[in-house]
Amino acid sequence: MVSGSASWRSTWGRTTSSAAVAGTLLSTVAVFAAGGRLGDPVVAGRPLSWLILQFLAVIVAVATVVTATSAWRNRRTPATGGRVRVAAVVAAGAIFIPWAVYWGLLAW
Repeated sequence: MVSGSASWRSTWGRTTSSAAVAGTLLSTVAVFAAGGRLGDPVVAGRPLSWLILQFLAVIVAVATVVTATSAWRNRRTPATGGRVRVAAVVAAGAIFIPWAVYWGLLAW
């Protein structure tokens, strides 16, 4: 059986990864629609909205690693359905991380 904290971490990872992917795509479309200009305040040379998306990407990466290590430590538990769900979340996070690197979300 998946513990309550592992379930919470996988929910957190799913939510933030969805927000990061949607935000990245919407931000890119907004920049193209605005003719290359984004009206956000700039902090450290980057628009504030992009920094928020980078923060979400870091949360997703950390949540993926924490969920994967927690699942590995509890791999002997007999709840197959829970393991499948956690494995799906970890796989999605493993796909998200290279995607975020490609888009520059995990780059400083």
